[in-house]
Amino acid sequence: NFLNVSLLGVIPFFIAFGFILFLFYMKRREANFKTIEAEIQTKMAKVEMKALRAQMNPHFIFNCLNSIYHFMSKKDTEQASKYLIKFSNLIRSILENSLHQEVALSEDLEALELYIQLEQMRLDHKFKYEIQIQDGLNINTIYVPPLIMQPFVENSIWHGLSEKEVGGLITIEILIENNSLKYILEDNGK
Repeated sequence: NFLNVSLLGVIPFFIAFGFILFLFYMKRREANFKTIEAEIQTKMAKVEMKALRAQMNPHFIFNCLNSIYHFMSKKDTEQASKYLIKFSNLIRSILENSLHQEVALSEDLEALELYIQLEQMRLDHKFKYEIQIQDGLNINTIYVPPLIMQPFVENSIWHGLSEKEVGGLITIEILIENNSLKYILEDNGK
């Protein structure tokens, strides 16, 4: 009888201990699932950024090489040389930045400006651009994915300003709003 009473006193302890073990197991399993989900999202973001950069490269490189050929065929070696220098600087920047998930905003803006300047030269300077940075914004300490604005600027040039013969303007404003980096891109085309 004493043994039965002792066992009955121990059973709730084992049930409580088993329940606590079950809770720890479920918490650990949930944490593992969250870790796996975060890793998958990070990998997806990396693949999306690589796809975005790859989307620019073939089409853009082809156009640049055609522009160099155009300047050379016109025997405009000065323009061909300027274009080639900017083009090589941009390609170097793209290759260097593609090794990183994020680069300083200052580096990304340098690459973006090279891209815009090449497009200006290729389109015979039928548009201008302005990049306005909010006062006090330290572009050396803010990190962004490489070439984040390039597809939008390309779209603005080719679809917004494509029919404008002269006087095209692209304005890019960069500011912090609600603790987030905000880009505002406007053009005076259609």
